Amino acid sequence: MSGHRCPGASTHGDLSVISNAVLGGRIRSERLRRRMTLKDVEAQSGFSATHISEIERGRTCPTINALSRIAQALDREPAYFIEREELPDLSHTRSSERSPAVVFGHVQVEALTKGVAGARLRAFQFLLPEGSQGRVEFDGHHGEESGYIVRGRIEVRVGDEKRVLETGDGFHYFARRLHGFRNIGAGPASLILVTNHRTMGG
Repeated sequence: MSGHRCPGASTHGDLSVISNAVLGGRIRSERLRRRMTLKDVEAQSGFSATHISEIERGRTCPTINALSRIAQALDREPAYFIEREELPDLSHTRSSERSPAVVFGHVQVEALTKGVAGARLRAFQFLLPEGSQGRVEFDGHHGEESGYIVRGRIEVRVGDEKRVLETGDGFHYFARRLHGFRNIGAGPASLILVTNHRTMGG
C-alpha cells in the first residue's frame, strides 16, 4: 500500500503527487521532532491515534481536512507535508546562486529566494527596460503582494487604480484584480516584489 500516491500542491503551485510513505514519513518525523505521542496528536486533531498511525506508515492517504487538522496539531502549514521537495526552515540565496531570470517580453524577473518548508511567500526582482517595452501585467490571483522600488520611476497598477512611485517608495495591495508595473522614467528601472504567486519565477 505504501506505493500509492497522495495528491499534493508543489512549491510552484502546480499539481503533483507524493507517495503515501513520503507524506506519512514527514508527519511522523515532525511528530517525533516535537516529542509528541500519537495520543497527543489525537487530542489536538480529533483523529484517532490508530488512524494517524496508519497515515504515518503510508497505509492510507489523509483527506485534505485530516491533513489540515494534523498539520495544525503539529504547528505546521499543510503544504509542508506535501511539497515536492523537502525544504528547510531557513533558506538563503547568495547573489551568485540566483536562478537565471525569467523573461516576460522584455521584462526580466529573477527569483531572490528559494522558499522554505510550507512557504506561502517568494521574493522576486523585476528589471524593466526603458520605454514601452518596460511593462508587465498579471491576471488577478489569491493573496497579497508588497514591494519596493529599487531604482527608477514606476507606475504600479491594480485594477483601475494607478500610482507613480520612485526610488525608495514601497507598495502593498490585494492581488485579486489585474495588476502590473510600467517603467515611466528615463533609463532602466527595477523593483522587488514579495508575493504568494509562486509560478511567477518558474
